[in-house]
Amino acid sequence: RGDKVFLETKDWTIWYTGLDVNFEGKSIVAGRSNGDVTLLTLEGEEMWTKRLHKSKCNFVQFNHREPWLMVTSSTDSEVKIWDIRSIRDKSSALAELVHEKAVNSAYFSTSRGDKLLTTDQHSQIRVYQGPYWDLKKTIVHPHRQFQHLSPIKACWHPLIDIPFAGRYPDPALPDYVENELRSIDFFNPESGSPLL
Repeated sequence: RGDKVFLETKDWTIWYTGLDVNFEGKSIVAGRSNGDVTLLTLEGEEMWTKRLHKSKCNFVQFNHREPWLMVTSSTDSEVKIWDIRSIRDKSSALAELVHEKAVNSAYFSTSRGDKLLTTDQHSQIRVYQGPYWDLKKTIVHPHRQFQHLSPIKACWHPLIDIPFAGRYPDPALPDYVENELRSIDFFNPESGSPLL
């Protein structure tokens, strides 16, 4: 397929910022820097493009258990959960999870797909519980965003629903310790307490 360019914007001011493939649902989703989200077939044919966020949609993911369920996160400080079968516009989200800062990522849990793990651009990791996506835990964690540092994104362990994230010590946080290590931290998703 070297003769076809997928997702060409024809505009240097707009670029793609997130991508996920849903093999069971035979679709691809991509988020753009202007807040648009594009749904395509596996062959690359566009099904629709819709403006789902006010600013950069930097993360998109399908739920591996429910292939019709999708999550997006944005620098507009919102995470939205969608049923891709019934998206009309940005007001048709199943859930809107408003954060205090821009959001880097929103991962569905790996084993059951019934939890959501979000990471903002300053110091919060949040755990939500489906099916209503209620906030279960907010973990204060040093991972603030810097211009020259790749965004830190908390993820789920691939075999069990345990979140982990990279630590970038922040002297402004209450529990800061002098010469604190930059490390990978694992958490209990129910209590938010460190596991290691």
